[in-house]
Amino acid sequence: MIESRAIENQRASKDVKILAAYYGSKSAIKQFVDRKLTNGEDLLDDGSVPVLPFQNVPRYVLNVTVSCRFLLTPKGLFIQTQTTKANLIGFFKPFPDFVTETNCLCIAYKIKDQTTVQYFSDDATLI
Repeated sequence: MIESRAIENQRASKDVKILAAYYGSKSAIKQFVDRKLTNGEDLLDDGSVPVLPFQNVPRYVLNVTVSCRFLLTPKGLFIQTQTTKANLIGFFKPFPDFVTETNCLCIAYKIKDQTTVQYFSDDATLI
């Protein structure tokens, strides 16, 4: 149900297209995304192949593309958090408490054929 609604939300949003979204270790996400961009790999997660949140991503990183598309509205993505994004649907802390890493959310999105990659701190509100 979440995946089908995520697909519907993605189609309904005329301006914002979420290509991919990752949550977890900021340093691991940055290396992963930078490597994909440097190698000319596509960031698009088209949803054609079911992917578990921890498949095909580095350690301490989750693929939260479906979850972010689920939260997408026709006006864009709005995520308001008081503490951590780990409490959102489809998100969880991807590493144990003894690992002292900074969590972040990385979203690759397209607006009018312009692709952008942004990093958001764990407690940031997205509008």
